[in-house]
Amino acid sequence: PVTETVARLSYLESWRDWVVTIDHCPIRWQQQSAQAAGGEGGGQAEDYLAVLVKPGSSEETQPQKKCMMKHMAELWLKEEVTNLERNKTSEGRIILVVDSLALLKDLRMVKRAAGFTKLKMIVPQVVIRELDNIKKQDRNARHSIRWLETELSKGHKGLQAQESHQRIKVSMYPPHRKDSDWPKFNILQCIAYQVEETRKEDKGDEVVLLSGDPEIIQKTNPDIAKVLEELSVKVEEISNFMERFLGLPEKPDKSQGQGGHRGWTGGQRSRREDGDRSGGGGGGYHQRKR
Repeated sequence: PVTETVARLSYLESWRDWVVTIDHCPIRWQQQSAQAAGGEGGGQAEDYLAVLVKPGSSEETQPQKKCMMKHMAELWLKEEVTNLERNKTSEGRIILVVDSLALLKDLRMVKRAAGFTKLKMIVPQVVIRELDNIKKQDRNARHSIRWLETELSKGHKGLQAQESHQRIKVSMYPPHRKDSDWPKFNILQCIAYQVEETRKEDKGDEVVLLSGDPEIIQKTNPDIAKVLEELSVKVEEISNFMERFLGLPEKPDKSQGQGGHRGWTGGQRSRREDGDRSGGGGGGYHQRKR
């Protein structure tokens, strides 16, 4: 878009004006009068030239060029780090708590989400246990466990396993350990802890449940739906999640049938999509948020 191009050019111009003021910068920006191109009358126009200030020798050697480029790169990096630190305080992350069905139904999408810098993924302990219990019978469970073990052992920045103390009581009555709602109850406790932490830190982070469970997505379990509502936590369906997040066209989901996605209906922040570790574009999620 034209507005984005103008904004980028304006940013580069301001960065240029800043960098030439640094004492050790070998570049100076000088203004001179020049003939405007393309006009018959040869009208005057102001032109700007980047001038390399060289001490002493009239010829620039190759080492001098390398030194200058290194110096410019260091200045650029310093400015970028400053901007990132400034933006970090004003724009939070999305903390995704993932359930076992999300991993079983679309591991590829989970990997994409974990590889995006604006997203931090939390894997509850109960989810790891569920996958481990069925890995001998379920190939997707084996692949999920193998991926989790590999990435967690490497210290994946976008992926974190729940620790034993990271749970808070919720208003739902605890089901029996053999009840089908037991894993979901544990996930809710994990979510409650993450919500409490984001409120304490007050950095604008948001907690979202990334699920492949129809009962959670369609809110057919009133007890679970009530807890999520009390915690102000949205539920996102794993199918086409990153397409919705990035504002890209969604692919047909043959496995989920009718009903579509339960998408981003609220809103908090504006975002320029530039942080995908695996690539991507567009910006749909924050543009559709309030």
